[in-house]
Amino acid sequence: MRIRRSFTLLLSVFICLLTGGLAGSDEDSSAEPTAGNPDLSFSIEPIKPVFRVGEGVVFRFRLKNVSSRRLFVSRYMPIGDFVTLQLMGPDGKEVPWSGKIRSVEYNKDAFLMLNPGQEVSTSHTISIHDREGFLINKPGRYTIHAEYDLGPPEYFANVAPKGSIPEGPFSAPTVHFTIAASKEDKP
Repeated sequence: MRIRRSFTLLLSVFICLLTGGLAGSDEDSSAEPTAGNPDLSFSIEPIKPVFRVGEGVVFRFRLKNVSSRRLFVSRYMPIGDFVTLQLMGPDGKEVPWSGKIRSVEYNKDAFLMLNPGQEVSTSHTISIHDREGFLINKPGRYTIHAEYDLGPPEYFANVAPKGSIPEGPFSAPTVHFTIAASKEDKP
């Protein structure tokens, strides 16, 4: 499932950041990236390789600045806004997202300037949690594809230094995890 970003969300981000400013964004970051050299490395990994049916499936999301300049990034990498996920079940079919993707108003702390070589990470439960997430209820091996993208640089042009907004999307390597039958299930 591809989760789309909403224009309303980005407009809210603009307004919020314009009124609050952005700490640490005063350095000149106008250098252009080298052709063929990606700005960011994006990766995801499950906190463990095997989960049980009904257990929360938690992933760690990581962004690393592999450029030679400071980059404007999302600190929390929210699913649905800046991260899109596609989950394939053990049967090879796409697992649908359940519940509503909420657009959130972000404050200035939701973003940061990532120095060259620096990384930021966060964790998210991707299985149903608080009535939203993927319905992961069948034992077997799952495959997940993820992308990080802030959207067009123009969305943040008034709050991020020129040349600091990485142009995505940035794809994470494909990852697999396994769901084992719960202890209550009998073979």
